[in-house]
Amino acid sequence: MNEKKLIEIQNRFTGKIIVSGKYADLKEAVEQNSADLRGAVLGGADLRGAVLGDAYLGGADLRGAVLRHVK
Repeated sequence: MNEKKLIEIQNRFTGKIIVSGKYADLKEAVEQNSADLRGAVLGGADLRGAVLGDAYLGGADLRGAVLRHVK
């Protein structure tokens, strides 16, 4: 079982923290907060297999993110 650690996701335009909490990894943080990630900085994130069907990612920075098998 993965130990939970503090993960924060910021808006890339304003720097405002839009997600903050203890999660096993970034994938879990994104999945549990996927309703509105507009402008989120997710570059380099490994989101393989993430369930993002209801996520709004307009303006999100996904450069370098691994998005294989994302639903």
